[in-house]
Amino acid sequence: IMSSCHSKHFEFDNVEHYHIDISDEKVYERAFKSDKSYEETLFESILVENYPAVIDKNFIMKLEEIYPIKQKIDNSKLFELKEIYCNKINFGKSKCIPIYRDVLVFKQKDSIVGVSKICFGCEMQYTINKSGEQKEFDNNDFKKLKKILK
Repeated sequence: IMSSCHSKHFEFDNVEHYHIDISDEKVYERAFKSDKSYEETLFESILVENYPAVIDKNFIMKLEEIYPIKQKIDNSKLFELKEIYCNKINFGKSKCIPIYRDVLVFKQKDSIVGVSKICFGCEMQYTINKSGEQKEFDNNDFKKLKKILK
């Protein structure tokens, strides 16, 4: 699959989509209580914070524990994803607290090269590559991404 994006920092040939169906109330109830266990702190980090700073196997294991729905993105949609994720346009920040119900794990030859956490509610995302560099995309791309994932 070829794309007009030739970023050597974020090439991928496989994408896995993780999803969790959880209400805002449940997230706030679990994530923002005062006396949290390690698991609850990790839950909060994954669902509402710009975490991880570096992608590692531990993050992926915890992701699989928290997000019950996992599916491979069809190869026919990879071109569209590459177009979305190659843009380097900064977008306006939302004033809401994002709840990252969707997470994409990008792979190149079975090695993880990036992670993108997405909140469609407030159109915020947190995307990093394996080097810890953050990537952003335009708000218009949220519509394209939602169409691909939903």
